[in-house]
Amino acid sequence: MGVNATAGLIRAAGGKAGTARADVSDENDVLALFAEAGRRGKLDILINNAGIGRFMKIVDTSAGEWDRVLAVNLRGAFLCAREAMRAMAGRGGRIINVSSVVGIKGYPNQGAYTASKHGLIGLSKVMAVEGQADGIITQVVAPGGVDTDLASQGRPDLDRAVLITPDDIADAVEYLLGQDGNAVTDMIQIRRKGNAPW
Repeated sequence: MGVNATAGLIRAAGGKAGTARADVSDENDVLALFAEAGRRGKLDILINNAGIGRFMKIVDTSAGEWDRVLAVNLRGAFLCAREAMRAMAGRGGRIINVSSVVGIKGYPNQGAYTASKHGLIGLSKVMAVEGQADGIITQVVAPGGVDTDLASQGRPDLDRAVLITPDDIADAVEYLLGQDGNAVTDMIQIRRKGNAPW
């Protein structure tokens, strides 16, 4: 589902939604995006979910392909998180970084993607510590294969019928956002039901 369709669903449910386009790897685009968000209201939540992949052996990966994946998946998350943390300073907020199971273990043909998702978990740990004094909570969702076009590119061998649904990930994010007591879940790791536990 595209961003405009999602915004339409939010409006249909009685909420308010606006859309904006930005290349998260471009600092000027990110600055403009957050300036526009600031004009529209107060920023309480950031969900870093932008991601791309190039799926090939490390020896076949060009420096340009490597750089592009890390630019979107890691630099983009950093730029957006930095601006969100600036906007939330002194009043708190919530940042959820969507990593992946490949942020925890390695898979063949996913060198750049795996490095970016490992990096995102490391960045999240620092954000959680640095944001704590300002009441900014940083959390991570690390799913296995989700039924998206990106998963189909990275693992064309998988039967889409056994993949995690985007709604499953939305449920996990909703759970994290609902934690408003004394407990904080730092990371939720989600596996496909057919995969080995632990």
